[in-house]
Amino acid sequence: MSIDDRLARFLAGADRTFRWNDGETRDSYEAVETTRDGLRWYHWSHRAEDGGPSDEALQCYDDFERDGPLREMPAPLLAELRAHLARRGTSKAEN
Repeated sequence: MSIDDRLARFLAGADRTFRWNDGETRDSYEAVETTRDGLRWYHWSHRAEDGGPSDEALQCYDDFERDGPLREMPAPLLAELRAHLARRGTSKAEN
């Protein structure tokens, strides 16, 4: 997928990134991003020594429906993710 395709999907609201951290660490967070191919899970750091994404994994939407999230995430954010997937037609269940 080209950068132009990804930008078009982002502007159309099809893809979204959900981020959270432990409330104490300000320079890194966990994230899940909706993509055309599935959910992209990763850790993001702003620190110079280990900056950028790490611990990346791609989970297909059917696996998410069957098994739940690959990583622990706050319940309200998980509900928001499920609602987003339902709105875009990726998820069978809204909650």
